[in-house]
Amino acid sequence: TYDFTTVDQDGAETRYRGADVLTGEKVEIDGEEFLVMRYTAEVTGPDGDSRSEGVNYVSERWRLFLPGMSTSIGEDGEAGPERDNTPVQIIEPGEPGFFATRPIYDCGVSDAAWSVFE
Repeated sequence: TYDFTTVDQDGAETRYRGADVLTGEKVEIDGEEFLVMRYTAEVTGPDGDSRSEGVNYVSERWRLFLPGMSTSIGEDGEAGPERDNTPVQIIEPGEPGFFATRPIYDCGVSDAAWSVFE
């Protein structure tokens, strides 16, 4: 479980609460074995509250987790649309597509930006 608060450069606080729980299940994705982890997360911040739940996949070999299915839960308790970020292919160094600059699979809009901090 976790419960922590962050403070941005303007002093606004955001609180994060939740739990990550290994289910004991394992799945294979592109020949690689992953542990299944269910999660719940609640975020309370200046822009309001949000809640989500879903599944992530944990690699013991790489000691990291990858996203899977997630659902946002509305304030009324109703589940919103599911988002599936489950990996399709695991590409390692030396394999075609590793560090590709264009997506191999269909991708949605990416919220990425580059800026210079002074």
